Amino acid sequence: MKQINAIIFDVGGTLTDYFTLFNKIDQQLLKEQGISVSLKKIRKITKEIDGKYAEKVSKLPGKKLSYFFSTKIVKKLNIKFDKLTEKNVINYHADNFSKRVDWNKLKLFPDVLPVIKKLKKNFRIVTLSNTDDTVLHEQLLRKLKLFNHFEFHTDSDRSKSMKPAKKVFIYVIKKLDLTPEEIAIVGDTPFSDIIGGNQMGMLTVLLNRRKIKYELKKDLKSDYEIYSLKELLKIKEIKEQIG
Repeated sequence: MKQINAIIFDVGGTLTDYFTLFNKIDQQLLKEQGISVSLKKIRKITKEIDGKYAEKVSKLPGKKLSYFFSTKIVKKLNIKFDKLTEKNVINYHADNFSKRVDWNKLKLFPDVLPVIKKLKKNFRIVTLSNTDDTVLHEQLLRKLKLFNHFEFHTDSDRSKSMKPAKKVFIYVIKKLDLTPEEIAIVGDTPFSDIIGGNQMGMLTVLLNRRKIKYELKKDLKSDYEIYSLKELLKIKEIKEQIG
């Protein structure tokens, strides 16, 4: 196996904690409908949904994704609603969720900056995100003090394609001017980051921060699975480069 010279990082769920941001919105929208649910229970419910429906979720467009999640969350509350009330609660959640997202409240996971600062001394590091708004994406990266730590940033707006399509990975590989075997990809989503990296022949690392129990086919299994970014430093191909 060739020496790893570059690492591609997914952003949302890998570097930035959108889970907490989104779960707080879920909680508030339910509260506005007279339903009191703890943040702990919301986290448990959304974790179960992501684990069971990860493949389906990865393929749904924005509006359908919102209604899918809203439906699953409300049904998993195990509250006996009449059909009309249940429908109204689901619609309220789905219709208002995206309007409530304040990206200025997005935060980094605590382990991100220490690990990134260490890796950049020995590797070329870049980001690859499925966002379709380059301007907003770069603004957030700058606000979070991430932007200048990476050689470049790629998103679906720039590459005109979304993970796991080969096109977006080829775009990054060409910019790096390396072979796929010299590149590792770190991401939290088997159905975009890992399958995409596997099909290109990259070293794939699933960062499973929430310890979701995925049932994955062979092409979706990563070379490594870690539960914090610090564990990346212990992976053989990475560790031997750091020394």
